[in-house]
Amino acid sequence: MALASQTPQEYYAGSNKGSYQFITLTDIINNFIVSQVGDDKIIKKVKRAEVAYHAQRGIQELNYDTINNIRTQEIEMPPSLSVDLPHDYVNYVQITQVDDSGVERPIKPSITSSAPSAVLQDNDFNYLFDSDGNLLLSSESETIKRFKEGTQDNITTTDSSINFLEEGYGYNVDYGKGTA
Repeated sequence: MALASQTPQEYYAGSNKGSYQFITLTDIINNFIVSQVGDDKIIKKVKRAEVAYHAQRGIQELNYDTINNIRTQEIEMPPSLSVDLPHDYVNYVQITQVDDSGVERPIKPSITSSAPSAVLQDNDFNYLFDSDGNLLLSSESETIKRFKEGTQDNITTTDSSINFLEEGYGYNVDYGKGTA
């Protein structure tokens, strides 16, 4: 089944990352029929095509519910320029570099700055974990720290507007567009 049963520490230390994440539609349909259809089950009789339709609709609804769920992380990039993707990774929205003013410089053009969770790392860029195997996070990310230290005057963009982290610093809550 597609269920991650390991702690984040076990995931990042292991060599088989992401192996839990895939289950085929055929497996979903077969598992449902075996566990739910039969004389002594919830459903006495059903066509396989009907189960397939509802399985596909269920996956579609799950995608609709999770499509706008964005998670941010801040990590130090090791010299190898290679990092492990989070265990719940689906797809990336953007990858950025943070400049000295605390402004994110995306690989593709963007005028936003977010508040990522800063993952604690050792000198070899390995993630640090607590005694329960959960990721340790800093109380404040470098992005937020640099942004708080920066001023409007030293923030430069290719656009005349910029999105800020907090309301009152030029961020328009209704439209998500800088008003500075």
